[in-house]
Amino acid sequence: MKIGRYLWIGLGAALAVGAGYAQLNSTTPPAGFGLSSSPKSVQRAGAAFAQVYAALNQIYLYKVSPTKLWEGAIQGMLSVAGSPFNYYFPPHLNSVLNQNENGKFYGIGVGIQAANPNGTGAVISVVYKGYPAIRAGLRAGDQVVSVDGKPVAKLNLDQIVALIRGPKGTLVHLVVKRGETLYHFAIPRAKVTIAAVQSTILPGKIGYIALDTFDNVRVPHQMARAIADMNRHHIHKLILDLRDNPGGLLCVGIDVANDFLTKGVIVQLKNRQGKVSPAYGCPNNGFATSTGLKYRGKLVVLVNHNTVSAAEIVTGALKDNHRATIVGEKTFGKGVAQDVLPLADGGTAEIVAQEWLRPNGSNIQGRGINPNVVVPDTRYPNPVTVSGAGAKPGSQVTVTVNGKTLTLSANAKGKFSYTAPVPQLPQSSVQSQALVNPKTDAELAKAIQILGGE
Repeated sequence: MKIGRYLWIGLGAALAVGAGYAQLNSTTPPAGFGLSSSPKSVQRAGAAFAQVYAALNQIYLYKVSPTKLWEGAIQGMLSVAGSPFNYYFPPHLNSVLNQNENGKFYGIGVGIQAANPNGTGAVISVVYKGYPAIRAGLRAGDQVVSVDGKPVAKLNLDQIVALIRGPKGTLVHLVVKRGETLYHFAIPRAKVTIAAVQSTILPGKIGYIALDTFDNVRVPHQMARAIADMNRHHIHKLILDLRDNPGGLLCVGIDVANDFLTKGVIVQLKNRQGKVSPAYGCPNNGFATSTGLKYRGKLVVLVNHNTVSAAEIVTGALKDNHRATIVGEKTFGKGVAQDVLPLADGGTAEIVAQEWLRPNGSNIQGRGINPNVVVPDTRYPNPVTVSGAGAKPGSQVTVTVNGKTLTLSANAKGKFSYTAPVPQLPQSSVQSQALVNPKTDAELAKAIQILGGE
């Protein structure tokens, strides 16, 4: 979860060293890093870095981009710092990050998901009404083969999204595979608004609001609109679904929690010196207020092990203030917040800078939040898994799974395996409209029971 403000540090001088080449055998630390006053071990490490950088540029057999070397060095520093929640977004991905946070961009109006188990490739999961993609004839289930002539099977989703988005009115050329046939599309980019909030009204006048992410500054407005709609329909029983929510901006999380609270602490922050302070700069500095639009009826919150970060702030605030019944699985357990650091190369670093504390004073890092009522998430079926051993290394093994014949390759030890892809949940082609099914969703069914529904 990211702090909703920027921490600025002047790095221009430090990065300027990248413009020059150190001598291959130099033991002088690169200028601009301020190493002259550091311990000698640190100075030697700085000099070694300069030597390796120079060697890769001067004698390495293959040509390598100096920019890629610097980006790799930044990623390496953030990685060895010890937290898995330190991130570096190079300039070409940072633009996607900024677009997501602003909640609008120029694209074609589709949702995509990874095509491969390792997170690469893309399959269109939903085609939204009112946007260019549906007018062009794209369909949910189309597998993206290339974007503007660039194959995407080995790219991750952020990279593919960056290719599909672009300036207003420009064409993006897609090749998709539908069945065994390839289709070519030239689709004009248009303004797309991210709808992070989906809602519906269930039988028995039970409201349902699902929040996909907190990484969007438009979420408070979208939540307010959804709550106003619930109040307009005289809804006094509501389900807030935070399952599979990866979190996002701290201030957005506080804003959402405040939609359901009239008093009490929402969250506090603890820095590296151990000082606990309010969430300065966020709504009411992290405290609930009685003013503004509110939902005041009965409330159940759905969570699972993929409820993360800012979603856990909302969960903890509503649980500790005895405002809601929490139903589902133990949450992920990310109890730290990052400061967002704009970098001189146009990229962004997100650096863990604080712990966040629940209203009861506890930190959830690595522990998560236990629900009031434990119910497993049954929306996703267990995938079929096939594994075996004893085959000739490198040989092909043919297996039949659910009537489909698959050819698997044995590895160097003669082992082979296959895991069927988990089907995605159905999505509405109308933005902001939720699709739910209590018959296949045990958590949802339990929430309806708690609220006195059918």
